[in-house]
Amino acid sequence: MQIRPIKIEDIDQFIVLWNRVYEEGEYLRSPAPEQSKVTEVLTRVEKESIPQFVAFDEQHLVGSVEIFPASMCGYEGEEFIHTGILGIHIDHQYRNKGLGKQLLAIAIQHGWDYGFDTIMLNVYKHNLPAIALYERFNFEHCGELGVVTLANGKRVMSQKMELKRCLLTRKF
Repeated sequence: MQIRPIKIEDIDQFIVLWNRVYEEGEYLRSPAPEQSKVTEVLTRVEKESIPQFVAFDEQHLVGSVEIFPASMCGYEGEEFIHTGILGIHIDHQYRNKGLGKQLLAIAIQHGWDYGFDTIMLNVYKHNLPAIALYERFNFEHCGELGVVTLANGKRVMSQKMELKRCLLTRKF
C-alpha cells in the first residue's frame, strides 16, 4: 500500500472512488462534483500543500483523506480561521484493515503542520466503526447536526466531532 499526497493526475480515480462510496448509499449525501470543480480544488490543494492524501493498492486508488481549510467548505468567521474540515473515503474492500487509521494519522499530522488548531468532521451516528476510529484519535463529540437523507433513502442523524491541537493525540 502506498500513501502519498494527491496529484491532479489522480482525478479520474479519485472521482471513481468518491462515487463508489456514494453509491453504497450509507456514507455520503452526494456524488462527486463535476470534474472541472474537482480539478479546481486539486489545483489549489497542490499549489498550497493542503493536506490531502490518497492510498493506492498497486495502481488502484482505494482511499482518500483530506483536511480542507474551513473557508473551502463554506464556514466563515474568525472562529474558523485555523479550522480544518476532515473527509475520508475508503473503498469497502479496504475497510477494517487499518487503512483508515493510516490515512487519519498522516492527515492529522499534516493538518497541524499546515497550521490548523482544530480539525472538525461530520459523521453519521450509525457509522460506528468510523466513530470508534475518530475516538481513538481523541476526537470529541460536539453535538448533533440534524437528520439527513442518504442516497439509499435512509434518514440518519449527523453529528459533529472535533479534535483540538492542544489535546495530546496518542501515537498509533
